[in-house]
Amino acid sequence: MPIDIRSPVPAYQQIKISVKEAIVTGRLKENDTLPSIREMAQEMKINPNTVARAYRDLEQEGIILPKQGIGNIVIVSPVIVRQSLIEELVGELSLTMTKLKKTGIQFQEFAKVVAKVWESI
Repeated sequence: MPIDIRSPVPAYQQIKISVKEAIVTGRLKENDTLPSIREMAQEMKINPNTVARAYRDLEQEGIILPKQGIGNIVIVSPVIVRQSLIEELVGELSLTMTKLKKTGIQFQEFAKVVAKVWESI
């Protein structure tokens, strides 16, 4: 899970997204244990507090559960995480579309840009 330091998305959010993507794609399954905060921080070359914040948020969202002596365990299914990701993305897309609409960009223009970006990924 590399962190893109040039991204406008904060590192802790990038970690959260990476964990959720790993669950949705099956790389992480229910009852799998995440790397410790220290291990993840060393692997990503970031401050352990950043990883701790991501893990805290994932716990608050009901995605992982810390177990004493074991670590942070995935406690949800891919279906639930997928729905959570969709809800987050709808919120982000809504903000972007609102900005575009306020600038006078037409939906057809936006749709062409989306199609072009989608095909380039």
